[in-house]
Amino acid sequence: MDSLFENNYTRTLAITKELYRYWYFKRPFLVVFDILFGLFFVYHIIEYVVYHYSYNLIMSIYAPLFFLLQFYLYHRAAKTVIKRDMEIMNGRFMNIKIIATDQLIQNISSTGSISKVPYFKIEKVIQTKNLILLRSEAKLIYMLPKNSFTKGTPEEFIAFLRQKGLKVS
Repeated sequence: MDSLFENNYTRTLAITKELYRYWYFKRPFLVVFDILFGLFFVYHIIEYVVYHYSYNLIMSIYAPLFFLLQFYLYHRAAKTVIKRDMEIMNGRFMNIKIIATDQLIQNISSTGSISKVPYFKIEKVIQTKNLILLRSEAKLIYMLPKNSFTKGTPEEFIAFLRQKGLKVS
């Protein structure tokens, strides 16, 4: 199996934060949920201003608490990944190489672990500003920073994934 695309990167806090920024703030159901919570907040503030019910003021606290929880979980998740990498790698960042062949994606980490996923097991392909994210049936996320392709380009890789029948969002 010849490699068609290769991506080699070091998993840093910035890359990890971009992954979790999508995960905690940009997934469609969370955007809808955030909008609903925002409307809930505005409704209770207006009700408080108009009717002066303390109940509305108390209820309006839930939306900001939810948003604070989202930010806390986002920062904690990103830092936890890097902390685990540093522990496993004795104080160094994790290096990851992704190789795409005609049949599968192969993920090789600097710990020596190798995982392979055939294209038919990839459920979703997501593009962020700097990343291409592949989500497998098992809910594993394979990250490919767009600026780290050592063979092929991000645009060619996206076109290749579409040829394989994968929907890219």
